[in-house]
Amino acid sequence: MINISSGPGFARFVLLVFLCSARSVNGQSASSSQNVLSENPAPKASARDMNESAGESAKAAAINNPAARSHRFTMTTNLWIASSLAVYTAAALDMNATEETVRRVNALHKRVPWFPENYSFESNPLARPLLKLPAPAYYACGIALATGINYVGLRMSHSKRFRRVWWLPQALSVAGNTHGYLSYQ
Repeated sequence: MINISSGPGFARFVLLVFLCSARSVNGQSASSSQNVLSENPAPKASARDMNESAGESAKAAAINNPAARSHRFTMTTNLWIASSLAVYTAAALDMNATEETVRRVNALHKRVPWFPENYSFESNPLARPLLKLPAPAYYACGIALATGINYVGLRMSHSKRFRRVWWLPQALSVAGNTHGYLSYQ
């Protein structure tokens, strides 16, 4: 079983995962695109296809071969994917630091009974009630909140009214979680 709260090693691991996944946002590697091409070979032309004009057979080949159809993400989509990865990374780092602080406060409360155990060290009013949950439930709620923030950003990016500020919920979330992570270090 993997210990999630292994301190600075966990932070390095999360940063490494973020950097590796951000690299894959730009596109597929050469080996993965070769695998797609080898799994979906171009259909062979029949006698009927030879009678068709060259333009029509090229259209038919592009429709029948999914590897021939290329999909390119727009710049907004690429930025949304990168910022959603940043939201998840910052949320995971903040939750790990907060959970470690909860463990320290509980250990201190056991050694010194008069030390308060009211979780007043958490300044985020949304996260304060969640600190009383077990660690897996706390992490699940944090990831659900990050997913909700990413969904709001995605909906804003497709909206005519808010498309210019679609990045704001994600940027505020990353800033808040980074502040929370750095304040517990």
